[in-house]
Amino acid sequence: MVPLCIAIFWACSGQQQLTTAKIDINGTEMLYGRISRDQLFYDFPEWENGYGSYEPDSSVVAKLHQTGYDDRILLFLGTWCHDSMREVPRFFRILDQAGLYDAGKISIWAVDRAKKLADNTTDTYDVYFVPTIIFMKANREIGRIVEQPENRLEDDMLNILSGKND
Repeated sequence: MVPLCIAIFWACSGQQQLTTAKIDINGTEMLYGRISRDQLFYDFPEWENGYGSYEPDSSVVAKLHQTGYDDRILLFLGTWCHDSMREVPRFFRILDQAGLYDAGKISIWAVDRAKKLADNTTDTYDVYFVPTIIFMKANREIGRIVEQPENRLEDDMLNILSGKND
């Protein structure tokens, strides 16, 4: 009876067993299309190492938390891209430490080397470089970080979320 209850609980909890979603495009293994953070870290565990090794400035993280930002974020990355490999784990670490991570409000796309997607989403959002992180408010873009931050990532995020990036 107990094993059955555990199995039912696990099945109903929404937890899925991840399997690889890597594809091969012109000899390069990559993720492509709409993905989740869990899928990214599953298929590219070295990205999770980057997450664990980054320590953002705690005073900036506290200010990010105070913004109370709770709108949509669009993230475009390339699993083949060194800038993405460096910045995306840091981005997740900052969001987590600031208490701003909400998987339901972050849309993540993995692009090919041409920075394209089959549904032309990259064209819709004018994505030409990765990573591109777009912050939205009421369905309008309020700022973006492209390829690498101008300062530290947490500083650039704070500038956008506090309206100081104008």
